[in-house]
Amino acid sequence: MSTTGCCRGLSAKDCIARPYGCSDGPVPAATLNAARWRHKKRGSTYIEIGRGKLQSNDPTGLGDMQPMVVYRSEADGSLWVRPEDEFDDGRFEALAVTRPAGASPGDGK
Repeated sequence: MSTTGCCRGLSAKDCIARPYGCSDGPVPAATLNAARWRHKKRGSTYIEIGRGKLQSNDPTGLGDMQPMVVYRSEADGSLWVRPEDEFDDGRFEALAVTRPAGASPGDGK
């Protein structure tokens, strides 16, 4: 399996075929254990990619180093970023983690 794209720099055993879209290849196997969320109003489902901080001097009201959540749509693979306080304010509900058939936690399949 190629180690380009989303798995750049990882070994083939640490990557899997992406079941929900990536513009440039496979996904790190660790994403299988990522939290899944449903937007309560829309019903759309997402995989949480990670949490980080926004580094910006932009005067839009988003402060420098504001905590953010990065998440991917399961429907079309698009990436979204939202301030952590909005993400955690109740508009999303946690879902059970699902894995492809034959995969188990931590096995990279």
